[in-house]
Amino acid sequence: RATPAEVAGGIVLGRYERCHRTDALAARDEVSRVHALVFAVERHGLWIVDTSSTAGTVLVDDKTGARAVLGEGHRIAPLTATTRVLLAGVDVQIDVQIDMQIDMQIDVRGPSARPR
Repeated sequence: RATPAEVAGGIVLGRYERCHRTDALAARDEVSRVHALVFAVERHGLWIVDTSSTAGTVLVDDKTGARAVLGEGHRIAPLTATTRVLLAGVDVQIDVQIDMQIDMQIDVRGPSARPR
């Protein structure tokens, strides 16, 4: 769980030991050492930036089914309550709470969940 101060400063997701991660995320070689950055912008909510990861970041809106691939030319996007984040096919659930703490749960899915 990230504190409001950590969210304000930005949370780096990836395999690197200094990233905000779990053992499951750290164990996946396809996730870059520094894969993505999640940060809050006052009055504009949470945003995610793909930090030039090797395998990419995919955002899926669970409400509409829309998919966005963050890559060349489009590396930043807002996060909503219905956005699911896939880092190199690893489903990262980011639950935003009213107090702006982020509760991260890593659910490692099989190869079929990898972005194409």
